[in-house]
Amino acid sequence: MENEKMGKMAGWGERRGRMRAAGTRRRALQRISTYRAMVDALDVGLLAIEKQGRVTLRNARAIALLAVHFPACKARAGKLPSALHEIVRSLAQETGGAKRSFRMRTEAGHLAGRLSPIRGGWSLWLEEPASEDMPAVMRNLGLTRREKEIMGWMMQGKSNLEIAGMLESRPRTVEKHVEHILRKVQVESRAAAIARIHGLSMVGRSQA
Repeated sequence: MENEKMGKMAGWGERRGRMRAAGTRRRALQRISTYRAMVDALDVGLLAIEKQGRVTLRNARAIALLAVHFPACKARAGKLPSALHEIVRSLAQETGGAKRSFRMRTEAGHLAGRLSPIRGGWSLWLEEPASEDMPAVMRNLGLTRREKEIMGWMMQGKSNLEIAGMLESRPRTVEKHVEHILRKVQVESRAAAIARIHGLSMVGRSQA
C-alpha cells in the first residue's frame, strides 16, 4: 500500500515537472514571437551577425533594403551581399570592440550603416541616409553633430525610440536633443522642423 502511494506521488511529480517544462517552453516561444514582431516593426534594417560572418537575424526592413540595394544578389538568410560583407569584415577587424558607422554607394543610391559589438558578434543597423543637401542647411542653423544626425533620422520618419536604438542611447536623451533642435529651428513640432529644413534646402538649391 505504501509503495503504491509512493508510486502515485512519483507519477504526479513527473507530470507536474512535464507541465512546468511545457509552460516554460510556451512562455519562451511567446517572448520570442513578441520580440520578433517588435524587431520587424522597426523602420530601420537590423541584422545580427556572428563573428564568423553568418547572419542569424534579419528584420523585415533589412530584407527590403538588401533587395533594393543589392538586386543582383539572391536573398540568402545566412549571408550578406559580398560588398556589404567586405565592409563589415574590414570594420570589425579594424575596430575590435568599438562602434563604427559607414556609408556606401550601391546600385540604388546610398546606404548608411552602423556596426556595434554584441555578445558573440555584431549588430548591423541599415538605413537610407537623408538627402546630401541637408548638412549645410542644418549647420547654418547651429545644430551640433549629434543634433544633425538625429534630425536626419527624423526626416526619415524615425521615432525617438527607433533613433535611440540606432544610436544606442536612451530615449530620454534623444528626446532632449529633439527639444534642442526644435528650439534652434524655431518651431514647436517635429513635423514643422522637417518642413522648415526641407524649405531651406529648396531655397538653397534654387540659389545655387
